[in-house]
Order: sequence, then structure tokens, then C-alpha cells
Amino acid sequence: GRGPLLFVCASGDPRQGELDFVRRVCVDECPGNVTAHGTVLERSCPWPGAVYPSVAIAGIACAPAAAEFEQLVGPNAYFEHALLVSEVQRAWPLLIIAGAAALVLTLLYLCMLETFAMCLMISGFFVLIS
Repeated sequence: GRGPLLFVCASGDPRQGELDFVRRVCVDECPGNVTAHGTVLERSCPWPGAVYPSVAIAGIACAPAAAEFEQLVGPNAYFEHALLVSEVQRAWPLLIIAGAAALVLTLLYLCMLETFAMCLMISGFFVLIS
């Protein structure tokens, strides 16, 4: 599947953290109950008990459904922002590349401006006078 939520198949009791992180699939919505799941989950988690009731966490992943857990992180906007900020740890190479590219392009712009400033100034005077 190519949905926005990551669902991890269970290898045992999902409430005890027994999840098979090798078997995961992206779904459009987390399965609310075990009987109402789609063909994507049936293909990815084919063994009995692999699909479990779950709730969406911060619009990123599905977690085993538990009332306390759902109230804690389900609708919490701060938790969603914390998860997004934690992505910086994995994306630091891209941030360094973007910073280096910005620095190089800034220096290139300043060199071009220094080189063509006189030409721009003379052409501006010529247009202004004529």
C-alpha cells in the first residue's frame, strides 16, 4: 500500500509490543477492528492475529488500540510536532547538503553581482539619459 500511515504486523500480542518490524505496510487508515481490514493488509500480514485494532498516531503510524494511549497521543498536536522534529536526526545529511548549496549559490550570486555591477550601472545610466 501507499497510504500515509505505517502499519506494522503483529508477531504476538501487539499490546505487549510483539510487533514484526520486518513486515510493515502503508495504509490509508488504521484498522479499527480486526474484521474490517483491506486486501493490502491481508497480503502483507497473512497469518492469523497479525492484523490488530489500531489507532493513528500523529498522522504517521498505527499503534495498538488502547483507550489510555489513544487519549494521550491520538489527537495531540504537540506529539505530532515532536515526531516531525525528531526526523531531523535522520535527515541531517540533507540539511547539510542544502546549507552547502545555499552557501555556494550565495557566493556565486555575489561574484556575478561584482562582475556585472559596472555593466548594469552604465546600461541603467544610458537608459535613463536617452
